[in-house]
Amino acid sequence: MFYNSCMNCPKCKGEMEEGFLAAPRVAEWIAGPLEKSIRLGLKIANRKRRIIRSLRCTKCGFLENYAN
Repeated sequence: MFYNSCMNCPKCKGEMEEGFLAAPRVAEWIAGPLEKSIRLGLKIANRKRRIIRSLRCTKCGFLENYAN
C-alpha cells in the first residue's frame, strides 16, 4: 500500500481503494517532453520512469493517480 488507508475522496469523502492503470500493460510516467520516434513510436530510452498507481473512490468513481 502506498497511501494512508484512511484517505478519503476529495470530491465526495468516500473511501479510496488502491489499483493501477493497464492498457495493455501497466502505465508508466516518463520524464521529459514527448518525442516521437519513427522506429519505436516514442523516444523513451534513458529516461526516468515511474509506475502509475491509482486510487479510486468506491462511492463516486473519482480517480487520483500517483507516480512515486
